[in-house]
Amino acid sequence: MAVAGLRTVLVAVQDARPLGASDCETIGAGVLGQPAATLSSLAYLVAGAWLARHWRTLPGLQRSTGMVYAGLLMLCGVGSVVYHGPGGVLAGPLHDVPIVLLLGAVVAVPAGRWLRERRVVRPGTTRDLALLAVLLLGSGAAYLAGRTGGPLCDPTSIVQGHALWHVGTAAALALWGALLWPVPAVDGRAREPGTTRLPDVQEQEAIQVVSALQAKGVRASLARPGLYRFGVRVLIGDGREALWDVDGAAGLEAQIMRNGVLVGFVPKIPGSSAFDVQQQADAIAATDYGSA
Repeated sequence: MAVAGLRTVLVAVQDARPLGASDCETIGAGVLGQPAATLSSLAYLVAGAWLARHWRTLPGLQRSTGMVYAGLLMLCGVGSVVYHGPGGVLAGPLHDVPIVLLLGAVVAVPAGRWLRERRVVRPGTTRDLALLAVLLLGSGAAYLAGRTGGPLCDPTSIVQGHALWHVGTAAALALWGALLWPVPAVDGRAREPGTTRLPDVQEQEAIQVVSALQAKGVRASLARPGLYRFGVRVLIGDGREALWDVDGAAGLEAQIMRNGVLVGFVPKIPGSSAFDVQQQADAIAATDYGSA
């Protein structure tokens, strides 16, 4: 009975195919009902997998929220493959639900940051935002022109407007995700007394250094030694830990601690006040704590 029930579901998935009729491409029999639309749907899976790999070293909550976004993007690919491929009674929900959830994240994440007076996307991304606009406009044009009855609709062509829509929007969603994570620095907050650096900028810089160190295999985490101070904690492996100051004002230096007791120092690294995030991470990773 269970086998018969499974066979019934599979038949329904393969045979009930009123879907995709408005997307111009001829709907054939078999798993690849609309070949161009089905295969181009894999772009969402590729985009989501790329983001997941890119974000694997993000700290805690950033990694979790980023992975949810990447997962929803991949689910959109799965739903789209089913929708344009075998079709069936389950294809509609599998196609629509992940899209609704992903679009919710696309809007909710930046809206939440804006309401909390946080920077929405990473600074220095004007060109990326321009590219995002081009991708969205181009994808939208391909979608409209390639619809059934549209000026570029050719049901038998291997180049389909809806397939271009898939590839373009997958690239746009991947780019948008890359602009949202890592979480950008914060604007509009109180400044630390006696300094011109925003404390949240210091926190973001420390988070980025931690991520770069973790990518190198260093056991690093965010340290917060004071209300407006952020740094990097590195586990040395012999019971000691190094607390690095990465506020950028006076350069890189560290205290060596064991069980909360100061047991040594890493003196200030010459020229480190001008280091960028990657240079800070390289310097920390190369430190010899044996003589510290």
